[in-house]
Amino acid sequence: MLKKFHQDCARAGIPERRQHDSRRTWLSTVLAAGANETHAKWIAHGPRPTVLGGYLSMPWSTLCAVVAGLKLPEPEKRVVRLPQRA
Repeated sequence: MLKKFHQDCARAGIPERRQHDSRRTWLSTVLAAGANETHAKWIAHGPRPTVLGGYLSMPWSTLCAVVAGLKLPEPEKRVVRLPQRA
């Protein structure tokens, strides 16, 4: 999985990094943009591994709405084509 991640980073022109670094960047960016900490953690990690967490599920539409409502920095204007999964 890490090898594939590094290949995708190279295709996207992103310096090679650990997956943990990407998750950290994601959480820092969305929290700075005003995301609720609970939603940000769900998007990055899923539910906590507790008895209660095992019974919870956050609707995907809720998580998408959270991300769509953030005031994130404008991305660089370029399209990177990644290979389709077989």
